[in-house]
Amino acid sequence: MKIPRLGDIEIRHVPSDGDEDVEVLLKDGWTARRIAYVVALLTLAILFIVRFGDVVHLVGVVAGVLMPIFAGAIVAYLVNLIMFRLERVYFPQSTNRLVKKSRRIVCMILSFAIIALVFVGVGFMVSGQIADSFKALVDGVTAAFTAVATFVQDMGVDESVLALLGNPEITKWEDLLTEAIEGIGGIDGILSSAVGLGGVVTASVVDGFFAFIFSLYFLLRKEHVMAGAHTLGRTVLSAKWYARACHACTVANDCFSRFITGQCLEAMILGSLCAVGMTIFGIPYAGSIGVVVGLFSLVPMVGAWLGGIVGVLMILPISFQQAIIFAVFLLILQQIEGNLIYPRTVGTAVGVSPIWVLAAVFVGGALFGVAGILLSVPFVATVGRLLEDFWKRPEKAEALEASAPPASGDAPAA
Repeated sequence: MKIPRLGDIEIRHVPSDGDEDVEVLLKDGWTARRIAYVVALLTLAILFIVRFGDVVHLVGVVAGVLMPIFAGAIVAYLVNLIMFRLERVYFPQSTNRLVKKSRRIVCMILSFAIIALVFVGVGFMVSGQIADSFKALVDGVTAAFTAVATFVQDMGVDESVLALLGNPEITKWEDLLTEAIEGIGGIDGILSSAVGLGGVVTASVVDGFFAFIFSLYFLLRKEHVMAGAHTLGRTVLSAKWYARACHACTVANDCFSRFITGQCLEAMILGSLCAVGMTIFGIPYAGSIGVVVGLFSLVPMVGAWLGGIVGVLMILPISFQQAIIFAVFLLILQQIEGNLIYPRTVGTAVGVSPIWVLAAVFVGGALFGVAGILLSVPFVATVGRLLEDFWKRPEKAEALEASAPPASGDAPAA
């Protein structure tokens, strides 16, 4: 960047609401606000490089303090996916004052009630099978490792490899529990770990409570929250970049809302069909495995197969034949789901090729864990659409400023 000389700067008076404000303007178009932004960014960059450890620690502290607000915003966004649809059908044409005033609170309560009923329904389906399902899963994993270890031993592999796989004859949970207790330092270690766990649980409960309170505020006052966000954007950004930021937020909201809604609906359909089909064929643990397959199918492409592997491990100790029947049934169900159900529930809303979906899932999971796995696909879809808008179709960028939200009044809710 060229450093301006004193002769390159001019002071001019700009009329504003009847008065005259002084604006510092460089002859090449640089304003004082733009210079302040550049200086602030350079300062932050230097600080980040010189004091990297302190900056990371500070960011962690600030993120921890603001976590209830972020969590509340995420909860509000997810609940609003149901809530704004209810608001469209809750007497939308009514002019009755009571109806108009009650629309927001009633739809919010119904949204939380729907979510609660889903969790209660899932719990009711698996309540009688939880203990048996967990035991079946443990037995299935043990049987799988035992079979592998026995096969390797019969093949005459070196003893060091067998040591890695473990002795297939060791199945006593008492020995494993004793080793675990000794590994964490005996009874004293257990007590200190319990105290630390209690503190973490208490902090999580407090953060969860405040996150819920913030989510209620965001839902009840969402127009005002959006209007405040637009006001902040106009304050810190130029008109051009503010319009681009609005466009980016619109695209992101479209991609994320379509993906989350469609993926949840597809998971419920797939899990329900899996449970019903298993019940018809007399395969055990139908409710539990249906829930597992539905939850795992939230992960695009590979999720349902991972749930199927868990299901096979649960059925395997009971009957090898039924495990094969379940695998074949899930394979057929996956083909029906992939060709008929998924295109109608999620469809082309994401607009990402399968190879990019797979790459996004693996990279997102490696970087951000479960959250990265669930949100990587809509994030990649958002980035792809923005790149298409701003690079492949530059004429769209020229029209963004004209389509930006108005400068006054409440902004519409997302």
